[in-house]
Formats: sequence, C-alpha cells, structure tokens
Amino acid sequence: MKKVAVILILVFNLNVNAQEVSVEKSIFGIQAGFGTRVGIWLNNEMKLTNSIALRSEIGLENDYTVGTHYEGAGFILQPIVSLEPRYY
Repeated sequence: MKKVAVILILVFNLNVNAQEVSVEKSIFGIQAGFGTRVGIWLNNEMKLTNSIALRSEIGLENDYTVGTHYEGAGFILQPIVSLEPRYY
C-alpha cells in the first residue's frame, strides 16, 4: 500500500508547472488602523525588478505627549515616513 501511495504522489507531481511571477509596475493604497495603532497611511509599491519592489509609506499615527516640556499629557498625531524593499 505504501508503494502505491508513493507512486501516485510521484505521478501527480509530474504535471505541476511553475508560474512566472512578476511584481506590478506600481500599486497605491490607503490603510486605516484602529486599536493599538490608530492612524491613516498612504502607501506605494514601485517595481524595481521582476521580484523586488520598493514600498514607501507616509501617514499619521496617534501618540500621547508626556514630559517636562509639555503642560500635562495630551493626544497628538505624529507623521510617519518609511521606505523598505520587498522581495516576492
């Protein structure tokens, strides 16, 4: 029975073909976060090669101000900028 199962697995795996994967030319997106990261972000993924893209992101996140140079604690929105490579 084990030999039959092995033969069937090998026969079915012979017909599998790999797909050609390529990154899109440019993708824009908007994200909104609620919970631990409250904010809104705009992002873009730009194609560098067929398997590498560059993701840039800009947005506003919430934060609380505390410290000696502020009068009390408060809620602020701080800008966030990030740039990172992606491998697909």
